[in-house]
Amino acid sequence: MIVLLLAGSILSSVPAAIESAAQLHEQDSGAALERRVQILEERVSRDEQIAVETWKCFNRALVGAGADLLTTATGLARCPECREANPLGFNSEARVALKLTQLGGTGAACYVLNKDGHKNAAKVASWASLLGQLVFAGNNLVHTIRGK
Repeated sequence: MIVLLLAGSILSSVPAAIESAAQLHEQDSGAALERRVQILEERVSRDEQIAVETWKCFNRALVGAGADLLTTATGLARCPECREANPLGFNSEARVALKLTQLGGTGAACYVLNKDGHKNAAKVASWASLLGQLVFAGNNLVHTIRGK
């Protein structure tokens, strides 16, 4: 008999509990959904900013690498005494591979720095990469003009 009374009371309280939970869920779900959308918008906005800054960084490194490759190829073609100073850049394929490695490293460093909130450090890294490559390109031009 006690078991029947307990079962009856449980059966009568379960639908009431479900209805009350459903009402609370409907009230909270609107606010919770709005909050989730707001968090997602903030995150997408931050991810877009990181992507844009990383792309700028990558482009700076790409310009420098292109300038260095171009002046190296020009110098080696026009100056018989000129040679590549980097022992790892013994042919054109090796030089391109070195530049791709440098581009990947600079891009990855900029992404990690931007993602961790070090926006200025990422800019310094990308500008340093660009300036370093431009110095190498200038050096290549000087050696091409001198013929040494």
